[in-house]
Amino acid sequence: MFDNTSLGPVTNRLGTLPGGTQVRLTGVLAQGRAQIFLGNNFNGLSSVQPMGWVSASFLGPCSSPPQAVRACFRANVGLPVRATTANNAAILANYNAGDTIYASANPPRRQAPGNGNTWVEVTIFDGSTGWVVETSANGQVINASAVPCP
Repeated sequence: MFDNTSLGPVTNRLGTLPGGTQVRLTGVLAQGRAQIFLGNNFNGLSSVQPMGWVSASFLGPCSSPPQAVRACFRANVGLPVRATTANNAAILANYNAGDTIYASANPPRRQAPGNGNTWVEVTIFDGSTGWVVETSANGQVINASAVPCP
């Protein structure tokens, strides 16, 4: 498991998961790779870095169906919730840095409309939905990080 989508070099390795280890997917994928939630204190890592990348070829189905859970994110910066995936769309609400963001679905609905960002659809305080910018054009998480829901 690595801290980047290229799965290397070895200096970027976070650790090795034994076969049969159950992991939780964050819903973020790259060609042949999947981002996973590591949980608290995996190999000494804190919740500051809750994710790692693994080769999707090593993933398989769970032996029992997982319980339905919500998908959540932590706002890393102040984030406007917009009506659409346009940078100039109407602002419906705002998140402060550190706020918990609830995705409108699990797995989260994402769109990359060609403006260089990946957007995720979220549910806001009144039950309506909107969109926040999750990642930049190069796939680096800059605005929101997947976290377990409270």
